[in-house]
Parts: sequence; structure tokens; C-alpha cells
Amino acid sequence: VSLCSARKRRVRPKDVSLSFREGEGRGEGGSGTREDAEVRSQSCRTTWLGSRVVGDLLFDIPTPLGFAVRCSRRYWEEVILQKHPVLAGRDGEIAVTLADPDLVRQSRRDPAVLLFYRGGIPRWTCAVARCERQSGFLITAYPTEAVKIGELVWTRSG
Repeated sequence: VSLCSARKRRVRPKDVSLSFREGEGRGEGGSGTREDAEVRSQSCRTTWLGSRVVGDLLFDIPTPLGFAVRCSRRYWEEVILQKHPVLAGRDGEIAVTLADPDLVRQSRRDPAVLLFYRGGIPRWTCAVARCERQSGFLITAYPTEAVKIGELVWTRSG
């Protein structure tokens, strides 16, 4: 699904499956559903099946818009945690937000920047990513009480 076609129709996210970095156990059971991913992402640093952990790469997460968003460990530690220290240890939550958002909005300032939201009132998690040529990277992430104004690009279907 291309970014353009995803804007024109609702896309239902696929069930989430997890794979863990070397040295981390998968745990008992686990169906790979969104709820299962949320529980495990709170206690484990995770990456998604199909992603590659290469060198300094923290994650490379496929989104429901048809492109993957990547973030290096160095960028996460130096930029994200400096600006939003409340996100320490919550990289799994950001990964879930990118892979299985409740809604995605386009930035009013830059059409290549997308804001992925997950959660709800009173607290949302927002992951901001830039998409260029079907490849994306994380710009920032933060907890928020409000969804920013901007064109609605994607929403979870029913």
C-alpha cells in the first residue's frame, strides 16, 4: 500500500508479531496480537518480525501506510531522550505506536511528516516520522494530551 493510496482509503493493520533481540526470551504463550504486543513491549525492548537489527539500529518498524520507520540507538539516546526523558525505556511503546496506530495525521508544515497517535483521552503517545521515497525515519516522539490539527491520513477501521 503506497502512502498516497493509504490516504484515500482505510487500511486495517495486520496482527502484530514480535521477535526479540538476541538474549531476550519470548516468554510464555503469546498469540502475537496487538494486546499481546502491548503487554510484552512494556517489559521488553522489542523489534518487529521482518525488521533488521543491524549495527546501531534500534528499530525498523513497518507501518500500516506501507513504509517502514527506522531509528538508531544513538539517535534515540541523544535526541529523543534529551528532549523527552519520560520516554526512557519506552522504545517498545513507540514501536507499537508506529506499527499499530489509532490514527495518523499529516503535518501542516511539511507534507512528508506524519504524526502517528496511539492511546486516547487523557493521554496519547505520538511518534513523528518523515517519509521519503517509501522509507521513513523517526523525528521525535512524546506523550501528549491532544492530537494536533492536520489532515487525517489514516484511521483504524472498526
